[in-house]
Amino acid sequence: MSLVVLLGLAGIATNPILVGQVVRVGGTGRALAMALANSSFQVGIALGSWTGGLALTTALDLRGPSLAGTVLALLALLPLGLLAASHRKAGATWQN
Repeated sequence: MSLVVLLGLAGIATNPILVGQVVRVGGTGRALAMALANSSFQVGIALGSWTGGLALTTALDLRGPSLAGTVLALLALLPLGLLAASHRKAGATWQN
């Protein structure tokens, strides 16, 4: 149960950050960028459901989907962390 909560928290945290970055960077192509961001959410939902179904067939049984979801959520946080680090570095360079 705790893994499901962690998965939900990670999902809630990543989506608004991604949308905010897309809107900020999108410029005049903001509508297309938002459409691509929303499409990526839908692809993620489909792949996550598929991965959860596959995880049910492993020896982990009912714990498989929770563990697979946790791994996918952590993988989703990785590019966001890299983006935040590059943004922070760019901001520090600009201020100097």
